[in-house]
Amino acid sequence: MPVPARGAGDRRHAGSRLRSRRRGLLPSLHHDRHRDDPRGGSQARGNQAFNVAKEAAVLDEKITLRGITVFGYYGVSPMEREIGQKLEIDVEFHHDFTKAVETDALEDTINYERVYARVMDTVENNRFNLLETLGDRICGDIIERFPAVTAVTATVRKLTLPFPNNMSHVEVVVERHAD
Repeated sequence: MPVPARGAGDRRHAGSRLRSRRRGLLPSLHHDRHRDDPRGGSQARGNQAFNVAKEAAVLDEKITLRGITVFGYYGVSPMEREIGQKLEIDVEFHHDFTKAVETDALEDTINYERVYARVMDTVENNRFNLLETLGDRICGDIIERFPAVTAVTATVRKLTLPFPNNMSHVEVVVERHAD
């Protein structure tokens, strides 16, 4: 009798094993331990997963707004401050999701649309020489206006640089923690 190719396994009895499983003669490959649960298998698994997640220690819950493209008048050189330039901003903020996960309600989390509006307001209504200052103001404003935020990181990228270079951008990362 020929030997099966390496890795192919012995498939001679695969069909009979499958038929035996369907008839209940062999244990299922995907045993549903909640099959007899009056709430139903998938419901019980969902509740169990929720309870495990709820009891787990909160390690890191964050929302990230990535790639906010803005036009602003930032920089040290007169040309940058006069004609303006495009910047790209990422904002990452941390807060406890526990209540929002339980209720599935927007009012129990931080509405990232409102955070986005605050970032845009800070960019559009201010002029700074340094990206560091812009990043610091974004972080400070978010912590001040959203008390549930425990930490925020703002990454500000200058995509067009005022000197000869072979870089895609320069970025400044500012991180602040709530008191």
